Amino acid sequence: MRLLLIVSSSKLGGVEKLVLSLGKALRDRHTVDVAVIDSAGELHDAYFETFRTRWDVCTYRSTHGLGIEAALTLLPLARYDRIHLFNHFALSELLIAGGYGPKLIQSIHFHPEAMPEVYRDMLAVHRDELAGIIVDSDLHRDYLPDARLIPNFVDTDYFAPSPFPVSRSGVLWVGKFTAAKNPDLLCEIIRKASARFTVVNGVPTVPGTRDYRERLEAAGARVIEKASALAMRKLYREHRCLLITSRHEGTPIALLEAMACGCIPVSTRAGHIPAVVEHGNTGWLYDTADEATQALLRDPCLIPDRCREYILAHHSAAVVVPQYEEVYGIAP
Repeated sequence: MRLLLIVSSSKLGGVEKLVLSLGKALRDRHTVDVAVIDSAGELHDAYFETFRTRWDVCTYRSTHGLGIEAALTLLPLARYDRIHLFNHFALSELLIAGGYGPKLIQSIHFHPEAMPEVYRDMLAVHRDELAGIIVDSDLHRDYLPDARLIPNFVDTDYFAPSPFPVSRSGVLWVGKFTAAKNPDLLCEIIRKASARFTVVNGVPTVPGTRDYRERLEAAGARVIEKASALAMRKLYREHRCLLITSRHEGTPIALLEAMACGCIPVSTRAGHIPAVVEHGNTGWLYDTADEATQALLRDPCLIPDRCREYILAHHSAAVVVPQYEEVYGIAP
């Protein structure tokens, strides 16, 4: 069976890394390609190549600001037995209109509150024309009760604690400066907590980024614009805690990567996070900036080991990839 995984993006964030990791995990046993449709023409070559080489998957790339319809014409869709599309519902409608619905699997990897009503309507109209629908948490169950729940996963061989002794210190924050990620709360916590903060801004083009960067640096935080997989692994290994300030989340890939490296999450109760972070066991949950500040000062005890054990048991390729193979209708 030939598989095509499609993601449309002008950045390489959590979902994009999930797609590439899935491609890597599948290609040892199956014929699988990944198509990255950069319809905005903003995905820089060097940054893209870092990830393409790192995950070692055969990758198509449609770019240079092509519209999505033109980008689709560059892909040899007819040769594939299954087409797995991640998030992009406009692409889904085009594929269904082109007669590819019976081989199309639609994945949804963001919080329901961030999902426009028009996309829900599209799924309601076309769901019977699709080969399957996958969601990454039970947050979608109210409007997609029959969807297949498959959790996100990370490469736990790559994202792992350092094999050498490392003295962990400081707090890491990963995301983009949007309302959903709540950078205002981040600024408040930095002002209150006596800790070293590193902030990784994955999308520097978000409006208001410069103002937030200036505020964070004035408060003493180190701000990094983007970071390679290698750089992120180093940051996870060096820092004691991963701080999450989000208002809305699904199951963040950064959370899973950090926990796999033994970096302790300190998070709001957004989205599916409380199902992953068990308060006091695999991390800390908070409701206010003061609670977050207190959590950042707690003795970690055995939490780093428990973090990794949880990810290995629930969010590793060995556990999750066979679930995808079952949906594709192929033997593992």
